[in-house]
Amino acid sequence: MQGRRWSRTVLALVIAVPGGACSLALDTSEFIRGEAPPPPATSPSSSPPDDPTGPVDFDAGASYDAANPDADGCATADLTTDPRHCGRCGRDCAGGQCLGGECAPVVMKSGLGSPLGVAVAGDHVYVGAHDGILRVSIHDGSSEYVTGPTDVNYMTASSTHLWWATGSSIVRWPLGGGPIETVVSQAPGSMGIALGPDHVYFTRYAPDGRVERALLDGGSRETVFASYDRPEDIDFADGELFVGGDGEDELAVFADGGFGSKRVLTSGNAPVAMAVWGPDVFFVRQGDDTVRRMPITGGTSVRIANAGGEPCGIAVTADSVYWVTCVGGQLYRLVR
Repeated sequence: MQGRRWSRTVLALVIAVPGGACSLALDTSEFIRGEAPPPPATSPSSSPPDDPTGPVDFDAGASYDAANPDADGCATADLTTDPRHCGRCGRDCAGGQCLGGECAPVVMKSGLGSPLGVAVAGDHVYVGAHDGILRVSIHDGSSEYVTGPTDVNYMTASSTHLWWATGSSIVRWPLGGGPIETVVSQAPGSMGIALGPDHVYFTRYAPDGRVERALLDGGSRETVFASYDRPEDIDFADGELFVGGDGEDELAVFADGGFGSKRVLTSGNAPVAMAVWGPDVFFVRQGDDTVRRMPITGGTSVRIANAGGEPCGIAVTADSVYWVTCVGGQLYRLVR
Protein backbone atom coordinates (compact mmCIF):
# COMPACT_ATOMS: atom_id res chain seq x y z
CA MET A 1 0.00 0.00 0.00
CA GLN A 2 3.06 2.23 0.10
CA GLY A 3 2.61 3.62 -3.41
CA ARG A 4 -0.85 5.04 -2.93
CA ARG A 5 0.10 8.66 -2.25
CA TRP A 6 3.42 9.36 -3.88
CA SER A 7 1.84 10.77 -7.04
CA ARG A 8 1.08 13.90 -5.05
CA THR A 9 4.12 14.27 -2.82
CA VAL A 10 7.42 12.42 -3.15
CA LEU A 11 8.88 11.94 0.33
CA ALA A 12 12.61 11.42 0.73
CA LEU A 13 13.47 8.49 2.98
CA VAL A 14 16.45 9.82 4.91
CA ILE A 15 17.50 10.16 8.52
CA ALA A 16 16.64 13.23 10.60
CA VAL A 17 18.65 16.41 10.07
CA PRO A 18 18.84 18.47 13.26
CA GLY A 19 18.31 22.18 13.38
CA GLY A 20 16.92 24.37 10.64
CA ALA A 21 14.00 25.70 12.67
CA CYS A 22 12.59 29.18 12.41
CA SER A 23 11.96 31.12 15.60
CA LEU A 24 8.36 32.26 16.03
CA ALA A 25 6.75 34.07 18.95
CA LEU A 26 3.76 32.00 20.08
CA ASP A 27 1.37 32.00 22.99
CA THR A 28 1.66 28.36 24.01
CA SER A 29 -1.55 28.52 26.02
CA GLU A 30 -3.41 28.38 22.73
CA PHE A 31 -2.26 24.80 22.19
CA ILE A 32 -3.22 23.24 25.53
CA ARG A 33 -5.76 20.56 24.76
CA GLY A 34 -8.74 20.74 27.07
CA GLU A 35 -10.61 17.67 28.20
CA ALA A 36 -13.17 16.72 25.59
CA PRO A 37 -16.69 15.90 26.76
CA PRO A 38 -17.70 12.26 26.50
CA PRO A 39 -19.72 11.18 23.46
CA PRO A 40 -23.51 11.10 23.77
CA ALA A 41 -24.94 8.33 25.89
CA THR A 42 -26.65 6.92 22.84
CA SER A 43 -23.41 6.37 20.88
CA PRO A 44 -23.76 3.16 18.90
CA SER A 45 -22.59 0.01 20.65
CA SER A 46 -22.80 -2.13 17.54
CA SER A 47 -22.10 -1.70 13.85
CA PRO A 48 -24.69 0.34 11.92
CA PRO A 49 -26.18 -0.93 8.67
CA ASP A 50 -24.01 -0.73 5.57
CA ASP A 51 -23.72 2.76 4.16
CA PRO A 52 -25.82 3.70 1.13
CA THR A 53 -23.87 3.76 -2.13
CA GLY A 54 -23.18 6.96 -3.99
CA PRO A 55 -22.78 10.53 -2.76
CA VAL A 56 -25.49 12.16 -0.68
CA ASP A 57 -26.08 15.89 -1.02
CA PHE A 58 -25.02 17.82 2.06
CA ASP A 59 -27.82 19.48 4.00
CA ALA A 60 -27.29 21.08 7.39
CA GLY A 61 -30.89 20.35 8.37
CA ALA A 62 -33.18 22.23 10.72
CA SER A 63 -32.39 22.99 14.35
CA TYR A 64 -34.24 21.14 17.07
CA ASP A 65 -36.23 22.98 19.71
CA ALA A 66 -35.90 20.81 22.84
CA ALA A 67 -38.42 22.96 24.69
CA ASN A 68 -41.09 22.29 22.08
CA PRO A 69 -40.53 18.88 20.46
CA ASP A 70 -43.98 18.81 18.90
CA ALA A 71 -43.06 21.84 16.77
CA ASP A 72 -40.33 19.83 15.10
CA GLY A 73 -42.36 16.66 14.81
CA CYS A 74 -40.24 14.59 17.17
CA ALA A 75 -43.23 13.52 19.23
CA THR A 76 -44.53 11.49 16.27
CA ALA A 77 -41.19 10.77 14.57
CA ASP A 78 -39.93 7.26 13.91
CA LEU A 79 -36.51 7.46 15.57
CA THR A 80 -35.27 4.50 13.53
CA THR A 81 -35.78 6.19 10.15
CA ASP A 82 -36.35 9.95 10.61
CA PRO A 83 -33.17 11.76 9.44
CA ARG A 84 -34.07 14.80 11.57
CA HIS A 85 -34.57 12.74 14.72
CA CYS A 86 -32.34 9.72 14.25
CA GLY A 87 -32.08 7.56 17.35
CA ARG A 88 -33.07 10.48 19.56
CA CYS A 89 -34.89 13.80 19.28
CA GLY A 90 -32.85 16.47 17.56
CA ARG A 91 -30.17 14.22 16.11
CA ASP A 92 -30.13 15.56 12.54
CA CYS A 93 -28.17 13.45 10.04
CA ALA A 94 -27.14 16.55 8.04
CA GLY A 95 -28.41 15.12 4.76
CA GLY A 96 -27.56 11.48 5.49
CA GLN A 97 -30.11 8.70 5.82
CA CYS A 98 -31.27 7.38 9.19
CA LEU A 99 -30.84 3.61 9.18
CA GLY A 100 -31.89 1.69 12.27
CA GLY A 101 -31.53 4.75 14.48
CA GLU A 102 -28.00 5.56 13.24
CA CYS A 103 -27.00 8.26 10.77
CA ALA A 104 -25.33 7.22 7.52
CA PRO A 105 -22.32 9.17 6.20
CA VAL A 106 -22.82 12.09 3.85
CA VAL A 107 -20.38 13.36 1.22
CA MET A 108 -19.69 17.04 1.89
CA LYS A 109 -17.26 17.60 -0.99
CA SER A 110 -15.95 15.63 -3.96
CA GLY A 111 -13.21 16.12 -6.55
CA LEU A 112 -10.50 17.00 -4.02
CA GLY A 113 -7.70 15.13 -5.72
CA SER A 114 -5.83 12.85 -3.29
CA PRO A 115 -6.25 14.53 0.11
CA LEU A 116 -4.54 13.23 3.24
CA GLY A 117 -5.25 15.82 5.90
CA VAL A 118 -8.46 17.07 7.49
CA ALA A 119 -8.97 19.24 10.57
CA VAL A 120 -11.84 21.08 12.25
CA ALA A 121 -11.55 24.57 13.71
CA GLY A 122 -14.60 26.52 14.82
CA ASP A 123 -17.40 26.18 12.29
CA HIS A 124 -15.23 24.91 9.46
CA VAL A 125 -13.57 21.76 8.17
CA TYR A 126 -10.20 22.23 6.49
CA VAL A 127 -8.98 19.83 3.80
CA GLY A 128 -5.68 19.70 1.95
CA ALA A 129 -6.99 19.52 -1.63
CA HIS A 130 -5.17 19.61 -4.97
CA ASP A 131 -5.72 23.36 -5.46
CA GLY A 132 -4.76 24.37 -1.92
CA ILE A 133 -6.44 24.22 1.47
CA LEU A 134 -10.21 24.19 1.22
CA ARG A 135 -12.35 25.58 4.05
CA VAL A 136 -15.83 24.04 4.26
CA SER A 137 -18.68 25.30 6.45
CA ILE A 138 -20.12 22.61 8.72
CA HIS A 139 -23.45 24.45 8.62
CA ASP A 140 -24.26 24.75 4.92
CA GLY A 141 -21.36 23.08 3.08
CA SER A 142 -20.21 26.28 1.37
CA SER A 143 -16.49 26.31 0.68
CA GLU A 144 -13.55 28.45 -0.41
CA TYR A 145 -9.82 28.04 -0.86
CA VAL A 146 -7.88 29.88 1.85
CA THR A 147 -4.40 29.11 0.46
CA GLY A 148 -3.06 28.47 -2.99
CA PRO A 149 -1.46 25.17 -4.07
CA THR A 150 0.72 23.75 -1.30
CA ASP A 151 1.95 20.31 -0.27
CA VAL A 152 -0.32 19.11 2.53
CA ASN A 153 -0.01 15.77 4.28
CA TYR A 154 -1.81 15.33 7.61
CA MET A 155 -2.99 18.43 9.46
CA THR A 156 -4.27 19.59 12.83
CA ALA A 157 -5.60 22.83 14.30
CA SER A 158 -5.30 24.96 17.41
CA SER A 159 -7.62 27.80 18.34
CA THR A 160 -5.53 30.21 16.27
CA HIS A 161 -3.70 28.25 13.57
CA LEU A 162 -3.93 25.43 11.09
CA TRP A 163 -0.81 23.23 11.14
CA TRP A 164 0.35 20.62 8.63
CA ALA A 165 3.31 18.57 7.42
CA THR A 166 4.47 19.24 3.86
CA GLY A 167 6.77 16.26 3.38
CA SER A 168 9.79 18.49 3.92
CA SER A 169 8.77 20.85 6.75
CA ILE A 170 6.17 21.67 9.40
CA VAL A 171 4.17 24.83 8.70
CA ARG A 172 1.22 26.76 10.08
CA TRP A 173 -1.32 29.25 8.76
CA PRO A 174 -3.30 31.78 10.87
CA LEU A 175 -7.02 30.93 10.87
CA GLY A 176 -7.75 34.63 10.53
CA GLY A 177 -5.71 34.82 7.35
CA GLY A 178 -2.10 35.62 6.52
CA PRO A 179 1.04 34.01 5.12
CA ILE A 180 2.06 30.40 5.67
CA GLU A 181 4.88 30.24 8.22
CA THR A 182 7.58 27.56 8.44
CA VAL A 183 8.03 26.31 12.00
CA VAL A 184 10.35 23.32 11.41
CA SER A 185 12.44 23.02 8.28
CA GLN A 186 14.64 20.17 7.01
CA ALA A 187 12.08 17.48 7.81
CA PRO A 188 11.99 15.23 4.73
CA GLY A 189 9.37 12.53 4.96
CA SER A 190 7.25 14.52 7.43
CA MET A 191 3.75 13.07 7.33
CA GLY A 192 1.66 13.12 10.53
CA ILE A 193 1.33 15.99 12.99
CA ALA A 194 -0.06 16.61 16.48
CA LEU A 195 0.03 19.41 19.03
CA GLY A 196 0.86 18.98 22.70
CA PRO A 197 0.84 21.68 25.39
CA ASP A 198 4.38 22.81 24.53
CA HIS A 199 5.43 20.88 21.44
CA VAL A 200 4.51 20.07 17.88
CA TYR A 201 4.99 16.35 17.14
CA PHE A 202 5.52 14.97 13.65
CA THR A 203 6.27 11.64 11.99
CA ARG A 204 9.03 10.86 9.51
CA TYR A 205 7.50 8.31 7.13
CA ALA A 206 10.23 5.83 6.16
CA PRO A 207 11.01 2.12 6.66
CA ASP A 208 13.37 3.25 9.43
CA GLY A 209 11.01 6.01 10.50
CA ARG A 210 10.69 8.05 13.63
CA VAL A 211 8.64 10.57 15.57
CA GLU A 212 10.19 13.93 16.40
CA ARG A 213 9.05 16.99 18.26
CA ALA A 214 9.98 20.65 18.56
CA LEU A 215 8.84 23.48 20.75
CA LEU A 216 5.89 25.39 19.34
CA ASP A 217 8.25 28.16 18.25
CA GLY A 218 10.33 25.61 16.32
CA GLY A 219 13.15 25.33 18.86
CA SER A 220 14.67 22.40 20.79
CA ARG A 221 13.98 19.77 18.17
CA GLU A 222 14.52 16.17 19.28
CA THR A 223 13.70 12.57 18.41
CA VAL A 224 10.93 11.03 20.52
CA PHE A 225 11.51 7.48 19.28
CA ALA A 226 13.12 5.92 16.22
CA SER A 227 13.41 2.64 14.29
CA TYR A 228 9.65 2.55 13.67
CA ASP A 229 8.47 1.31 10.28
CA ARG A 230 6.55 4.02 8.40
CA PRO A 231 4.73 5.93 11.17
CA GLU A 232 1.95 7.84 9.44
CA ASP A 233 -0.53 9.88 11.49
CA ILE A 234 -0.33 10.82 15.19
CA ASP A 235 -2.43 12.45 17.88
CA PHE A 236 -1.64 13.72 21.36
CA ALA A 237 -4.10 13.45 24.26
CA ASP A 238 -3.78 13.43 28.04
CA GLY A 239 0.00 13.12 27.94
CA GLU A 240 -0.01 10.14 25.57
CA LEU A 241 1.05 9.93 21.94
CA PHE A 242 -1.09 7.87 19.54
CA VAL A 243 0.65 6.55 16.42
CA GLY A 244 -0.72 4.66 13.42
CA GLY A 245 0.63 3.48 10.11
CA ASP A 246 0.86 0.79 7.47
CA GLY A 247 4.44 -0.19 8.27
CA GLU A 248 4.24 -1.53 11.83
CA ASP A 249 0.57 -2.02 10.84
CA GLU A 250 -0.77 -1.02 14.25
CA LEU A 251 -2.44 1.69 16.27
CA ALA A 252 -0.25 2.16 19.33
CA VAL A 253 -0.08 4.47 22.35
CA PHE A 254 3.14 5.72 23.91
CA ALA A 255 3.07 7.02 27.48
CA ASP A 256 4.92 10.07 28.82
CA GLY A 257 4.50 12.19 25.72
CA GLY A 258 5.90 9.44 23.50
CA PHE A 259 8.98 8.69 25.60
CA GLY A 260 7.37 6.02 27.78
CA SER A 261 6.12 2.49 27.39
CA LYS A 262 4.16 1.36 24.34
CA ARG A 263 0.85 -0.48 24.23
CA VAL A 264 -0.84 -1.67 21.06
CA LEU A 265 -4.56 -0.89 20.78
CA THR A 266 -5.15 -2.78 17.53
CA SER A 267 -3.11 -4.27 14.70
CA GLY A 268 -3.73 -5.32 11.12
CA ASN A 269 -5.71 -3.78 8.25
CA ALA A 270 -3.52 -0.64 8.13
CA PRO A 271 -4.91 1.65 10.87
CA VAL A 272 -3.17 4.72 9.43
CA ALA A 273 -4.90 7.75 11.02
CA MET A 274 -6.70 8.54 14.24
CA ALA A 275 -8.37 11.25 16.33
CA VAL A 276 -8.94 11.09 20.09
CA TRP A 277 -12.14 12.41 21.62
CA GLY A 278 -12.94 11.91 25.30
CA PRO A 279 -12.56 8.23 26.26
CA ASP A 280 -12.43 7.00 22.66
CA VAL A 281 -10.07 6.98 19.72
CA PHE A 282 -11.63 7.11 16.25
CA PHE A 283 -9.51 5.71 13.43
CA VAL A 284 -9.59 4.70 9.78
CA ARG A 285 -8.45 1.33 8.46
CA GLN A 286 -7.34 1.19 4.85
CA GLY A 287 -7.21 -2.61 4.83
CA ASP A 288 -11.00 -2.89 4.93
CA ASP A 289 -12.00 0.76 4.21
CA THR A 290 -13.77 1.31 7.52
CA VAL A 291 -14.06 4.03 10.14
CA ARG A 292 -13.90 2.62 13.66
CA ARG A 293 -14.06 3.57 17.34
CA MET A 294 -12.57 1.97 20.43
CA PRO A 295 -11.74 2.98 24.03
CA ILE A 296 -8.32 4.56 24.50
CA THR A 297 -7.81 2.05 27.31
CA GLY A 298 -8.12 -0.82 24.83
CA GLY A 299 -10.78 -3.34 23.91
CA THR A 300 -12.74 -4.24 20.81
CA SER A 301 -13.11 -1.75 17.99
CA VAL A 302 -16.54 -1.03 16.53
CA ARG A 303 -17.15 -0.18 12.89
CA ILE A 304 -19.15 3.04 12.74
CA ALA A 305 -19.07 3.49 8.96
CA ASN A 306 -17.81 2.16 5.67
CA ALA A 307 -15.30 4.76 4.60
CA GLY A 308 -16.15 5.06 0.90
CA GLY A 309 -12.71 4.16 -0.45
CA GLU A 310 -9.20 4.23 1.04
CA PRO A 311 -9.71 6.61 3.99
CA CYS A 312 -6.86 8.87 5.10
CA GLY A 313 -7.21 11.77 7.56
CA ILE A 314 -9.90 11.85 10.25
CA ALA A 315 -11.16 14.54 12.65
CA VAL A 316 -13.76 14.39 15.41
CA THR A 317 -16.02 16.92 17.13
CA ALA A 318 -18.65 16.62 19.84
CA ASP A 319 -21.32 15.55 17.35
CA SER A 320 -19.60 14.42 14.13
CA VAL A 321 -16.77 12.45 12.58
CA TYR A 322 -15.09 13.74 9.41
CA TRP A 323 -12.70 11.90 7.10
CA VAL A 324 -11.22 12.15 3.61
CA THR A 325 -10.50 9.46 1.05
CA CYS A 326 -7.16 9.29 -0.78
CA VAL A 327 -8.89 7.57 -3.68
CA GLY A 328 -11.83 9.51 -5.09
CA GLY A 329 -10.96 12.69 -3.18
CA GLN A 330 -14.07 12.98 -1.03
CA LEU A 331 -14.80 14.63 2.33
CA TYR A 332 -17.30 12.70 4.46
CA ARG A 333 -19.26 13.60 7.56
CA LEU A 334 -20.97 11.20 9.96
CA VAL A 335 -23.24 12.60 12.64
CA ARG A 336 -22.73 10.44 15.72
